[in-house]
Amino acid sequence: MWRFFTSILLIISPLVANAQLFKDLEEGRSPFVRISFDPTVSLKTYMQEATMTGFATTVDGEIKQNLFLVGGFGMINTNLNNGEYDYNNTGMYITVGADLNLTKYLNPKDRDIFFLGFHYGFSLLSHEATGISISNYWGDYSTSISREEHTASWVELVVGSKAELVKNVFIGWTGKVCFRTHVSDGDMLPYNIPGYGKYDTESRTAFDLNFFISYAFTMKPKKKKTSTSPLEK
Repeated sequence: MWRFFTSILLIISPLVANAQLFKDLEEGRSPFVRISFDPTVSLKTYMQEATMTGFATTVDGEIKQNLFLVGGFGMINTNLNNGEYDYNNTGMYITVGADLNLTKYLNPKDRDIFFLGFHYGFSLLSHEATGISISNYWGDYSTSISREEHTASWVELVVGSKAELVKNVFIGWTGKVCFRTHVSDGDMLPYNIPGYGKYDTESRTAFDLNFFISYAFTMKPKKKKTSTSPLEK
């Protein structure tokens, strides 16, 4: 994992150096808060055996030139019925972090970005399995695993872009790799972790791809500070 992070840092270091990080917004640039909604949650049903429903949202704002503070929230329901058992998983998640724009703005009103982000994620979920059918030497019988709760956490490296389609309306995508840091114990491991992705006992990483539409609430642009000469008083 650390070798992967080191390689990423070596690649992006020159880009970060040119990003004018931690500088105030340039003159004429309007601060804004952008709310994004991912309409593709249910489409992920076709990428795995389970049926998924729910929603995912993010909020971001440029707090310094090219630096965005980001927060995310979502709720995911998962159902898997393969004839041998019926599995249900319900949970929510939050993410917090920062995104760094790696491209140069064409003008102060330009808000199209290609970014790299680093986020922390936390999920709370509950799940159960009913109608479990087991066949062995002693015969056939059915059982179930009662509903139990889990917590999970991870860090994620995100890359993506956001483009302004019409005034204040954006479309975009993000790809991310998540590194699982914690999952609480229980009688049954979760099939998937909301916000993180499918749980894999052989790997602590998960990959995800999201598409979204966004709307930006824009504030007044930053004005140049003027000083009054003593001769003008």
